Amino acid sequence: MKNVILIGLGAWICFIIQYFFSELFSPWFRPNLLLLLVIFFNLYRGIRYSLLVAFFAGLISDSFTPDFFGINIFIFMMSAYLTTFLKMYIYESGSSASRFFLIFFITSCFGLMEFLVRMVLFSVDFGEAFRYQLLPQTFATAVVALYVMKRLRQCALRLFA
Repeated sequence: MKNVILIGLGAWICFIIQYFFSELFSPWFRPNLLLLLVIFFNLYRGIRYSLLVAFFAGLISDSFTPDFFGINIFIFMMSAYLTTFLKMYIYESGSSASRFFLIFFITSCFGLMEFLVRMVLFSVDFGEAFRYQLLPQTFATAVVALYVMKRLRQCALRLFA
C-alpha cells in the first residue's frame, strides 16, 4: 500500500513539474516527465509497477484535458507495454546510450500513438501535430531524460529501499 501511495504521489509531482515547465518555457520546450516516470519504473522495477504508474499518469492527464476520459490512460499503458517489449531488444543495463535511445524511441512512439488516437476521434492535421506536438515534446524529453532518470533513481533508492 505504501508503494502505491508513493507511486501516485510521484506521478502527481511529475505532473506539477511538467505543468510548470510548460508555463515557464515556451510551448516548444515541454518534456513529458510522466512518460519518463513510466519508463523509469519499467526499467528499474518491472512491468507491474510501470502499469501502475501509467494508470496514475493517464488518470491525472485525463483529469486535466478536455478530451474523452481514458485516452491518456490508454496511451500511457501502451507506452508501458512498448517499453517492456523494446527493453528486451534495445536496452543494455548500465548503458546511457541505450537508455537514451530507448527513451527517444518510446517518446516518438508515444507522440505517434497520441496522434493516431486523436486522429480517429477528431480531425487533426499531421503537419501541425508533428511541428507543434511531436517534435518539441520528443526533443525536450530527450534533452532532460538522462538527468531526470538519474534523479529518479536516487529518489527510488531512498524511498523503496
